Amino acid sequence: MKKTVVRAILTMVGTIIGAGIFGVPLVMEKMGVLVGSFVFWLIAFVILASHLLFLEVIDRLRERMRLPGYVGKVLGSWAKRLAVFTHTFQLAGANFAYLILGGEFIRFIAEHFGLNLNVLWWQILFWAAGSMAVMLALRLMAKVESALTWGLILLMVFMIIVAAPQADAIRIFSLREGVHLASIGVFVFALFGLTAIAEVYEITGRRMENAKRGIFWGTLIAALLTWLFGLFVYAAIATKDGESVLSLVKIFPSFLWWLLPLAGLLAVVTSFITSAFDLQAMFHLDLKRSPQMAKGAALAIPVILLFIAKRNFLETIDTVGAFFSAGNGLLVVLAAYAIMRLDKPLLPWGKRTLLPIVCAIFFLAIIIQRAIALL
Repeated sequence: MKKTVVRAILTMVGTIIGAGIFGVPLVMEKMGVLVGSFVFWLIAFVILASHLLFLEVIDRLRERMRLPGYVGKVLGSWAKRLAVFTHTFQLAGANFAYLILGGEFIRFIAEHFGLNLNVLWWQILFWAAGSMAVMLALRLMAKVESALTWGLILLMVFMIIVAAPQADAIRIFSLREGVHLASIGVFVFALFGLTAIAEVYEITGRRMENAKRGIFWGTLIAALLTWLFGLFVYAAIATKDGESVLSLVKIFPSFLWWLLPLAGLLAVVTSFITSAFDLQAMFHLDLKRSPQMAKGAALAIPVILLFIAKRNFLETIDTVGAFFSAGNGLLVVLAAYAIMRLDKPLLPWGKRTLLPIVCAIFFLAIIIQRAIALL
């Protein structure tokens, strides 16, 4: 396999696997493994399709933009304005979630060394450190990105191996009396990787076949690791509704108390920096703001949310996934539908018409379902 394809796969895996993976076991608790797994993989394949459809849009436009720019070019100014809103709050909302969880991980580690502070202080510290990395360490992050992704994959595999022998088969095959679908936004959040598609396209030298392979395998590998983590961690420990992510640390031996918070920090740090860069690029490339203003806005919005919004990790990623990630997915597949119909000769009907329409209906259903759940 070509090095560019391997790098593309790692980019997809590193982008997708983030804080959302730690919410999957808690959602499995609500749905049960059988229903939860069916819903998870249904969402995974729809998101994979949206990733590949976005690649089709990027390849036809061949301009350096971010998601709102591409959508606006195809669908018009109304779509660009809507995409600016959804994309901003998808990325800023994700970084808000990373602040919540990153601070909790730091507090957990610090308390083992006798440092007891309110979690808000640790969340502010996480934001300050992440912001410093965004401002100073772009070149360094580019050099170590692959190493960090490999490290994260190895930690995830190790945690799955530790959890698997403790899995209770009864919990895996048991059915819930009532099915709760109110948290499917967590699955969307945990699997979403649209922000990496343009980067993968460039990494592979704008060669569509290589880009498709990188996106296909990267998305599926990330989905498989996420599902296995959610399955075995859920089956190994009886979590309670509303319990925190750190309750999952109980599946590990006492001498491995540091494993989950370390893996979590690695996941949220890399995701925070990646999301901040993408949000900054959107402000600069699509909205034509100065680099300084773009960077300031990208870093300021999440910390403002830290003080004005409810600091609940699971509710945050559920809302971001169901409204803003799904909203971005809807706009992308509509753009793909519109642009592929202009091809001469026409693409097969299933690809140019059926696939985008099915994905659009699915994303719209997620948004409507979450809105109804809030009523």
